[in-house]
Amino acid sequence: MIELEDNLGIILPVYPGTSSERVADLVERYDNLVAFGSLNPLERGSSKKLRELVKNYDVKGLKLHPLVQGFSPSDPRIFPLMREAESLGIPVVFHTGPTWSKGGLIIDSYPHHIDALASVFPELKIIMAHMGGVRNDEAVMIAMRHERVYLDISMTLFYLNDVFPVLAEWILKKIPEKLIFGSDYPYYSIKKAHSEFIKISETAGISGRMRKRVLKDNILELIDI
Repeated sequence: MIELEDNLGIILPVYPGTSSERVADLVERYDNLVAFGSLNPLERGSSKKLRELVKNYDVKGLKLHPLVQGFSPSDPRIFPLMREAESLGIPVVFHTGPTWSKGGLIIDSYPHHIDALASVFPELKIIMAHMGGVRNDEAVMIAMRHERVYLDISMTLFYLNDVFPVLAEWILKKIPEKLIFGSDYPYYSIKKAHSEFIKISETAGISGRMRKRVLKDNILELIDI
């Protein structure tokens, strides 16, 4: 990260693999790291737990993983937690797309659940990690439909550029204000993800100002930094 020009990093824990408190303590040691929290959205008292994480540990967002945690984003059982996140003004990052992780059903991670959730909570800031995975066309349309739905480009944009470069360029040109850079480290190198994004955006003719939006400005606006 230090080698990169835009060396701001956000650490996204996934409950129960890494505790939010541990991530927050790590972030305190560095000026260029921001902590998001994670918890079990089906657990009783999750809304109170989220308030405590924001107040006591200064987490700037919430990360949830439907497949690992065994729920879908359109499940009414998580609505109290979503209402709390909306009230706190923090974004919620959902893993979208298939993965080898066990726990839930792959269908629970598909973008149409985000469409349903955003319809119920139009003021909730939502980020679809991996841009919907294999259903990136659906994810793009959902992000265009809902004002506060955004797309994390980690992994998917880079693979998409190898298979459908015209589509990858179209997405960058059409909705740069909806895109958020991500690397999915440790599964993908931060430096490689950064260099590939610069290469793709330059090929697409994306201006430096728009590249900066994707790399930093969009997420900074969402977390009010």
